[in-house]
Amino acid sequence: RNKVELNLYFFATLISACGRCDPPDQAVAERAFHDLVAAGLKPQPVKRVLSRVLGATRASELVFQAQAQRRMERISKTQAERSSSINRKKGVSSWTPNPFHAQNGMSTTQLPHVTHSL
Repeated sequence: RNKVELNLYFFATLISACGRCDPPDQAVAERAFHDLVAAGLKPQPVKRVLSRVLGATRASELVFQAQAQRRMERISKTQAERSSSINRKKGVSSWTPNPFHAQNGMSTTQLPHVTHSL
């Protein structure tokens, strides 16, 4: 099957269609907005059409929450990358015990310890 890429235009059109229903389908519009964010798209471009369906206050709340979530995800990713980089420079291994070995009676002391060297 051919897959259709869900882009900002698709989501804006879907949200707009929700607003044209009688009565407007706010639940589907909000779900479409959450799907847009989950797809990794920026929420700001659909704020105007979202405000027509949900009202300016609710649209602003949703966009603000989505932007804050994106910022937190970027910060977490950056911190994880920095931590990983620092550990590699210090020669700290990122190896963790395999639960399979513990289930089969092998202790972690029997397993080789590997360090990364740059």
